[in-house]
Amino acid sequence: RKPQGPTLTMSPRLLDRVLGDFFERCDIEDIPVIAHAAPSNAGQAESELLGCPEFWRPLMGDYADVFANERSRLRVCLGHMGGSVGSPHSQWRRDIASLMSMYPGRVYADLSYEEEIFATDWTLLAESLQFFADASALAPRKQVVYGSDWSMLAMQSRAPDYLNYFSKLLGEMDVAPTVRSQFM
Repeated sequence: RKPQGPTLTMSPRLLDRVLGDFFERCDIEDIPVIAHAAPSNAGQAESELLGCPEFWRPLMGDYADVFANERSRLRVCLGHMGGSVGSPHSQWRRDIASLMSMYPGRVYADLSYEEEIFATDWTLLAESLQFFADASALAPRKQVVYGSDWSMLAMQSRAPDYLNYFSKLLGEMDVAPTVRSQFM
């Protein structure tokens, strides 16, 4: 399964080398990085696929040696953790979890702007959150965090209640208080 990537003005290998240099600089300066990692809000046709975990894996393994360096302080958060569980790209979430397991303490993900939180049926969102709460999940739970993506969330009329909705859902899922605390 190989995602069809967009046509770039820069070759993918050159882009990976540039990003590798960028990550090394971020490591030296102790600057955490967050990147959009969901198939949404694309600036160009098909560019939503650039956040695909299959593109992150070779970058981390071939062009950014800093990921394998034990002394590295580099932390990367893959925003939206691949997007909604019910989306056509729902495998992204598992692939991101795999990256988090490969690089503990280096790769994180957030569950931000989960628009399903405002739905009356929380089935999809519950599946999404169960992913991090499940003891058999691939990634350590401490590497999955709450996020709001406030600029997108501001479009929702119920935005001020977003955190309360999340807390209520975690309570209804009977998520253990320690897990809930780690997440929040």
